[in-house]
Amino acid sequence: MTAPLSDDRLAWTLLAGIVAGVVALRVLLLAGSGLNLHPDEAQYWSWSREPAWGYHTKPPLIAWIIAASGQLCGSAEWCVRSASPVLHGATSLLTALCAARLFGAATGFWTGVLVLTLPGIAWSSFLMSTDVPLLACWAAALYFLLRLLEKPGPGWAFLLGLAIGLGLLAKYAMAYFPLCLLLACLAYREHRWLLTSRQLAIALLAAAAIASPNLVWNMANDWATVAHVGDNASLSGPLFHPDSVARFVTSQAGVFGPILFAVLLWRAVALLRGRARPFEGLLLCFALPILAIVTLQALLSRANANWAAPAFVSGTVVVAAWAVSTARRWVIGGSVALHVAAAAVMSALLLEIPGVSLPLASDPLDRLRGWDETVSQVSAAARANPGRILLTDDRKTMAALLYYGRNEPLRPRMWNYDGRPDHHYELVSSYRPRPGDRVLLAARWEAPHDILDAFDTVRPLDVIRVPLGRERERVLHLYALDAVSGT
Repeated sequence: MTAPLSDDRLAWTLLAGIVAGVVALRVLLLAGSGLNLHPDEAQYWSWSREPAWGYHTKPPLIAWIIAASGQLCGSAEWCVRSASPVLHGATSLLTALCAARLFGAATGFWTGVLVLTLPGIAWSSFLMSTDVPLLACWAAALYFLLRLLEKPGPGWAFLLGLAIGLGLLAKYAMAYFPLCLLLACLAYREHRWLLTSRQLAIALLAAAAIASPNLVWNMANDWATVAHVGDNASLSGPLFHPDSVARFVTSQAGVFGPILFAVLLWRAVALLRGRARPFEGLLLCFALPILAIVTLQALLSRANANWAAPAFVSGTVVVAAWAVSTARRWVIGGSVALHVAAAAVMSALLLEIPGVSLPLASDPLDRLRGWDETVSQVSAAARANPGRILLTDDRKTMAALLYYGRNEPLRPRMWNYDGRPDHHYELVSSYRPRPGDRVLLAARWEAPHDILDAFDTVRPLDVIRVPLGRERERVLHLYALDAVSGT
């Protein structure tokens, strides 16, 4: 392996400056955007108000990060999201360290630039999602693994375990990393020593120690998060969906960039034909299995575009190394130019600059609009109907009520249709009527009979309609409900 850039401080200084500048610009764009939190972001914010070792649908790290951000800058939308561009900047630098360790200064620099501008990273930098800390942990784990393979020792092994453990607290997709590590060690004889080494035991014990409190939380809560991951797989229906595969593969070109994705697939073919360049095979062991598993998931059911995101950490190193070593830097230059242009359009959309729109059938930002107005109207209805329990039948509405009603005494409750918790609010804020209860229902559905039939008196109040643009609107139906005899 090549030593890091001890003789090229200028390259590292330049990369650090670019990363810092882009991170600062993205934070400023967040501060200038008037878009609301996505319901998932609002949900994570509500989790951050109740520190725990787990939540129904996700491990706890994202809630902890938002709580830490809140201590620094408050609860505004930009602050909830502020850690996202910072962590993506860290991912860029960590991936650059991996590339420099294997291929030298130039590859490290261009890898860092590419990661920073990947379309998936650029978009994700404006949102707070579980992929954000996951990718930082994945890049850190890959770097610590490379150092451990180069110079075995308990220190690098512990850091590897630390990164894996934190990654598992970010998102369970971090479990791909040990699987990829096993494949890499089996595929390459020079690394097989790690499988029976004390260093691997240290790494696994460290990872287990960090992740085990979340395991204990799951045990105490009927394996809520694990069950949710299983539900996401959706393998109960027909198990052949070629159209889903086509959508997933196409989406990866959007997440990684079309030029980079094409080169990555080409290098995968080269590996299968025995023509991989030095260290390509090792790096592809941390990319191709993930893409293969998620593609299979897409074939059997469905797969979201971000489910294979960790593959593009080592994938970026592979493409950058090939482009630099073969003097095909047009791959890098063309990709960066294309990605920056796409990021500029995204930035204009986030700032809602007049005249800038995409020719799409639906608005990709409509889920980030109108939640503040929706909650304002619900709050007005609650004030007009004092003493009533505020109830909703929709997770997204519940999350928005908690965030945008944080300065109001709303204390919303959640209706559970099937009696088992399908998300966090059904687990911790579930409601069933009791004798004498007076309820204000804000329902997503026009006539939610399961709810209405549980009350003795039902009185329609109003219909909230919030325009979202492009002839779309958010609709909530308000009812006053009274449980005289109870159920």
